[in-house]
Amino acid sequence: MYPASWFRIGLASEGRLDILSSRGGAEAIVIKRGQAEIIVMELPDRSGAPLSQLMDEDASGAVSIVSRTDVPNQGAGNNGCSDFKELISKHEAVPAQDALIHVPYIIDTDYYCEINGRKFTTRLRYWEDDQRKAEYQRVVLRMAKSLRVSH
Repeated sequence: MYPASWFRIGLASEGRLDILSSRGGAEAIVIKRGQAEIIVMELPDRSGAPLSQLMDEDASGAVSIVSRTDVPNQGAGNNGCSDFKELISKHEAVPAQDALIHVPYIIDTDYYCEINGRKFTTRLRYWEDDQRKAEYQRVVLRMAKSLRVSH
């Protein structure tokens, strides 16, 4: 489930949801200043790779890892995520050597989980200095907790 006030972007594809907090976006970077993006997707099956390995691969391009935390989810049931791995990472929006001025970092907050052997991530992406980051974080966690697998 996601908030009706957010806007779906891209083509509908099986296993992926991509939404923005407001209309429009910036070319190449996708999100404009004051805007956040949430992506929900099933991670590709990589011959039984553990969730921790997939997390490390996703974060390999990060400038730094801000935090790693376990987040319980009581009441998820058999078809939901009962335990999340939260990974917050900082990324360059533009490679430093390509920027003529200082460009703020992009922050990714990922909630990884496994349901019946399938692995998922719910990712929040926003500009480091965004004043609405606490609001965005509440929305992404609520979405992650609502994730269910029907088959």
